[in-house]
Amino acid sequence: GREIKKFFLSFSRLNKPAILIIVLFCLFLGLTLPFHSADAILGTLAMAIGMAVAVTVINIVLQLILVVSNLVLGLAGIILSWVLSPYFMSLPYTYGGIVDIGWPIVRDLVNMFFIIALVIIGLSTALRIKEYQAQKALPLLIIIAILINFTPVICGLIMDAQNILMNFFLEELTGFRLLGNVFSTQGTMIWQALTHFYNPLESLALMGKTLVMIIFDWVAAFIFLMYALLFIMRYIMIWVLVIVSPLAFFSRIFPGAQKYFFKSILGWDEWWKQFI
Repeated sequence: GREIKKFFLSFSRLNKPAILIIVLFCLFLGLTLPFHSADAILGTLAMAIGMAVAVTVINIVLQLILVVSNLVLGLAGIILSWVLSPYFMSLPYTYGGIVDIGWPIVRDLVNMFFIIALVIIGLSTALRIKEYQAQKALPLLIIIAILINFTPVICGLIMDAQNILMNFFLEELTGFRLLGNVFSTQGTMIWQALTHFYNPLESLALMGKTLVMIIFDWVAAFIFLMYALLFIMRYIMIWVLVIVSPLAFFSRIFPGAQKYFFKSILGWDEWWKQFI
């Protein structure tokens, strides 16, 4: 009790103006600190809301860009699907159109070459040139003379077999099914954005997914369009190869002449390489 009494007595001896200043300062801190804390909380809350709004706006813009990207990818897939469709595949490879005009001309020209081939074989036999003697070259000439009239059938059988194999792998990758898949994925992403708009981590994750899908769409669309162009050029190239096939088959009779008279796709080896 004495110690407490001494404390208050010593406190009462202090300078009263100084005590008043201390008390007023404490009152000032007590009144202002809550306002500063409230301002800090409000500032943090406003910043969080601003970031959430900014991320949401960015996600909306990215979703609109993704819609365009999905449409481009779907269009590219539809074009590729059309190029690989039964309608397009049913276009004649070995008859009709330019093939019916060009192939008979080349075949008749090669039939005239057989007369020259018989003369060469006869001279080679007389001169004893082993490579083109009748015993070796004549059976091959007869076989080629028969096969030349069936080159469209041979080419058609090979094309039908590889088209069946190709369609088996590409059926799921093109057409309206692809368009439905990409828009279904985007619908799921939009639903997540609407249900988790208050979560900044979910919003940022959605932004990353959207950017990845946009990049994927454009890259895939470019590849699909390039493949569509490739398959269109493939049809043209097959028609050319079928037209010149009699010459390529005829060149098999004289392998040594391929370097000089039957260059590129007119030669047996190069023709098969390009065709396959």
